[in-house]
Amino acid sequence: MKKDFDNCWNTMGIWSREHSCPKLADVIHCHNCDVYHQATSFVYDAPMSEEYRNECTQILREHKSIGKVKENSVLTFEIFDEWLAIPICYVKEITDFRTVQRLPHNKNVFIQGIVNISGEIEISFSLEKILALHETGGKQRKLRHVIIAEHEKNRYIFPVSQLGEVFRYHSDDLQGIPSTLSERTGSFMQGIIKWKRQKVGVIDAELLFSMISRSM
Repeated sequence: MKKDFDNCWNTMGIWSREHSCPKLADVIHCHNCDVYHQATSFVYDAPMSEEYRNECTQILREHKSIGKVKENSVLTFEIFDEWLAIPICYVKEITDFRTVQRLPHNKNVFIQGIVNISGEIEISFSLEKILALHETGGKQRKLRHVIIAEHEKNRYIFPVSQLGEVFRYHSDDLQGIPSTLSERTGSFMQGIIKWKRQKVGVIDAELLFSMISRSM
């Protein structure tokens, strides 16, 4: 683009060595001068150059390639042969498995018993009973870890077989519940995500905690 103005601000104005422009005594700075304003308007109103257009196009293309923000975070874990996930915002602590003491005359099948967590006696809940999960392949999986969740100031202790990792995903990545899941298991799931090579059921934590509270 050929400029149709004299950049006097560089030759005799505020950005020159001499500051010899006679208007400086009145306007103090070139920013306040009508000549500078006219030049600015010329630049703003000038047609976009092909080089600048290509640069803007490239910036927008790179922005689109960044991809979707993965706004959901879950902790993946395994019970028997079923991989599940719970929103990480409910997970307060993870620890090794503790011995569960059975409660005499307990008729609530969701309650395994009581367990000592950091000196506090807590109720241990059985996710496999709540979600109607069953062992497959004839191989019994030991419960090796404990997930300590919290909801509305209530703590929930869930022993699990194996821990995965904290995983982030976008809501659009959530798939529907497959027909292979039982009706009861599927009713507690928000959907299915793919984590590594596993299909993981994302638990509807609000529904889970609500159901446990009603059963107590």
